[in-house]
Amino acid sequence: HSMQATIKDTNMIYEEMGSGRAVVVLQKSLAQMGNLEGLSDAGFRVIVPGVGGSSRAPLEGDADWTAEQIVTLLNYLGIGRTAFAVMPGHEAVIQALREKYPKRLAGAFPLQTGDNGEMDRLVGFLRSLRDATPLRNRLREVA
Repeated sequence: HSMQATIKDTNMIYEEMGSGRAVVVLQKSLAQMGNLEGLSDAGFRVIVPGVGGSSRAPLEGDADWTAEQIVTLLNYLGIGRTAFAVMPGHEAVIQALREKYPKRLAGAFPLQTGDNGEMDRLVGFLRSLRDATPLRNRLREVA
């Protein structure tokens, strides 16, 4: 479901589906990966920033600006520390988040195709983060 938030005079377009623990999916459009419903069906709140083609969408511009916009969107949505699923081309954004907002990045899972097997592995990764107690002791990144 396409949503728009106007925050500090910036229009941010994003997609949101499902409920539960949030996962942010960095991709250019929903057409890039059609299996996001599987994430929401598995009990996760899926946030896809920058969908809709706005010239000021979070995934336009440099990585530092994009990271700042994503954190602003997370604040707006009431989301603190969260996991990210990352399609190719957005590695610099994750690096910027890691450097500038390390407390917001619970983990990053690289996606290549978004096929069913990969989505199953992503759900497993997200559940391992969710079930980790305390989170920081079991935090890992899938390479």
